[in-house]
Amino acid sequence: MEIEKFVSETNDFNLWWVKMNVLLFHQGLDAALSEEAITKIEERRCAYVTHKAHSAILFSLGDEVL
Repeated sequence: MEIEKFVSETNDFNLWWVKMNVLLFHQGLDAALSEEAITKIEERRCAYVTHKAHSAILFSLGDEVL
Protein backbone atom coordinates (compact mmCIF):
# COMPACT_ATOMS: atom_id res chain seq x y z
CA MET A 1 0.00 0.00 0.00
CA GLU A 2 1.39 3.38 -0.96
CA ILE A 3 0.28 6.77 0.33
CA GLU A 4 1.29 10.03 -1.27
CA LYS A 5 3.47 12.09 1.09
CA PHE A 6 1.73 14.89 2.93
CA VAL A 7 2.99 18.28 1.77
CA SER A 8 1.12 21.12 3.46
CA GLU A 9 0.52 23.30 0.40
CA THR A 10 -0.59 20.63 -2.05
CA ASN A 11 -2.35 17.95 0.03
CA ASP A 12 -5.45 17.74 2.15
CA PHE A 13 -4.41 16.87 5.72
CA ASN A 14 -7.74 15.23 6.59
CA LEU A 15 -7.54 12.89 3.62
CA TRP A 16 -3.91 12.06 4.43
CA TRP A 17 -4.88 11.39 8.08
CA VAL A 18 -7.60 8.94 7.01
CA LYS A 19 -5.18 7.15 4.69
CA MET A 20 -2.53 6.93 7.44
CA ASN A 21 -5.08 5.42 9.85
CA VAL A 22 -5.98 2.80 7.24
CA LEU A 23 -2.32 2.07 6.53
CA LEU A 24 -1.47 1.66 10.22
CA PHE A 25 -4.48 -0.62 10.72
CA HIS A 26 -3.50 -2.65 7.65
CA GLN A 27 0.02 -3.11 9.04
CA GLY A 28 -1.29 -4.09 12.49
CA LEU A 29 -0.01 -0.88 14.07
CA ASP A 30 -3.37 0.67 14.93
CA ALA A 31 -2.78 0.07 18.66
CA ALA A 32 -0.40 3.02 18.50
CA LEU A 33 -3.37 5.28 17.73
CA SER A 34 -5.24 4.58 20.96
CA GLU A 35 -4.02 5.02 24.53
CA GLU A 36 -6.63 2.48 25.62
CA ALA A 37 -5.25 -0.12 23.22
CA ILE A 38 -1.67 0.65 24.24
CA THR A 39 -2.43 -0.06 27.90
CA LYS A 40 -3.72 -3.51 26.95
CA ILE A 41 -0.56 -4.71 25.21
CA GLU A 42 2.64 -5.67 26.94
CA GLU A 43 5.35 -3.04 27.36
CA ARG A 44 7.83 -4.46 24.83
CA ARG A 45 5.15 -4.88 22.15
CA CYS A 46 3.85 -1.39 22.94
CA ALA A 47 7.26 0.18 22.33
CA TYR A 48 7.66 -1.77 19.09
CA VAL A 49 4.21 -0.85 17.74
CA THR A 50 4.56 2.80 18.74
CA HIS A 51 8.01 3.08 17.13
CA LYS A 52 6.89 1.40 13.90
CA ALA A 53 3.79 3.61 13.66
CA HIS A 54 5.87 6.73 14.32
CA SER A 55 8.32 5.70 11.61
CA ALA A 56 5.51 5.06 9.11
CA ILE A 57 4.03 8.50 9.79
CA LEU A 58 7.37 10.29 9.46
CA PHE A 59 8.12 8.37 6.28
CA SER A 60 4.88 9.64 4.72
CA LEU A 61 5.53 13.33 5.44
CA GLY A 62 7.02 15.59 2.82
CA ASP A 63 10.27 17.43 3.51
CA GLU A 64 8.45 20.75 3.95
CA VAL A 65 6.26 19.31 6.71
CA LEU A 66 9.13 17.58 8.51
